[in-house]
Amino acid sequence: MIYRSLAAAALLFLCFPACRAQNSTKASPDQKNFNAIDRYFEIADLLTAGKIPPDTLWTGFFTCKANKIPVERGTLDTSVFKAAMLKAYNKNVPAAVDPDALAYHQQYRQHLQELKKHVAYLKSANIAQAVKKYLFPLIPETARNDSALGLQYYVVYGAEDATAGPAVIVNDVLLSYKIDRFALGVLSAHESYHALAYNPFYEKIKQDLNPHDNRLILLNVFVLITEEGVADLIDKKIIFASGSPLKSEWSDIGTGYTDSARQMILAWDRLLQTLNSDSTINISYKDIFAEHSRYIKLAGHWPGRYMAEVIQKNGLLNYFLADFRDPLVFMELYNKAAKMDKTKPPAFSKASVAYFRKIRSYCYK
Repeated sequence: MIYRSLAAAALLFLCFPACRAQNSTKASPDQKNFNAIDRYFEIADLLTAGKIPPDTLWTGFFTCKANKIPVERGTLDTSVFKAAMLKAYNKNVPAAVDPDALAYHQQYRQHLQELKKHVAYLKSANIAQAVKKYLFPLIPETARNDSALGLQYYVVYGAEDATAGPAVIVNDVLLSYKIDRFALGVLSAHESYHALAYNPFYEKIKQDLNPHDNRLILLNVFVLITEEGVADLIDKKIIFASGSPLKSEWSDIGTGYTDSARQMILAWDRLLQTLNSDSTINISYKDIFAEHSRYIKLAGHWPGRYMAEVIQKNGLLNYFLADFRDPLVFMELYNKAAKMDKTKPPAFSKASVAYFRKIRSYCYK
């Protein structure tokens, strides 16, 4: 996701065996699906006219294929969604409405006509070509083909976000409306990177590993940090550029990440040194994904974005592209780049690097 929740990320790795077992399917260029947003507009038009949508229309909306990922991941809670949408259109609802969900649906109502025009534009736009422009420089030449492009779903996601599954990209239309008019395809390219990188990497991991082993836990977390870090090279400079409609809206996550990331890397180094010297210590995902975690924020964007920028700044990104799905290569290249960098980013100790080797030996085939 662009900035997916830590809870969602932790859940993803708690169900790690099931996730890695999925098979990717190839998508042909510029495949787009608007079933979910088209059905949403049907419901919105009825509510605008003062009518109550029939249950069959709600059911068709929530069960359409485009909504499968957000429903399964808990981002689209059908009862919360329905109550908030009804309230946004001034309909009486029997229970309290989540204020964040209500504010989200009020934005959809406020911009309904503009969103309809935007969707009409997306239906005719060459999104695949736009995605290639941003995605291809961050993947190896051997992967730069149409099979790297996922099927683009446009949905009412339940939050201003985007996410990816195997060969599938899910875009919130409100978020797309805000950024795609400024830089068409940039957020889809970010998510396309995740769709391209995640599943194939796990094909090189041994089967039937102990899910509670420290080494596997850390590898999974490093996957997040690596993917979000490299994917942020695609879109974050554009999102926070002058004139971007999201620059001020996302200002709280666009500033201060450098200092926070440096502190997180130091915390990682202390943890890795400890684990390298004492095999009796056990960690858990809950330890890593604590609310005020010392190790990670925004599901890996911090410290990942900073680490990726250090790698790129010091001319080592092409070395990562050779094996762009391997998080340990990313960690090792960051360490090399940090030692080269005149601003002296924190580097990992020899003990931490030794623990990287232990992770590789235990987890990789």
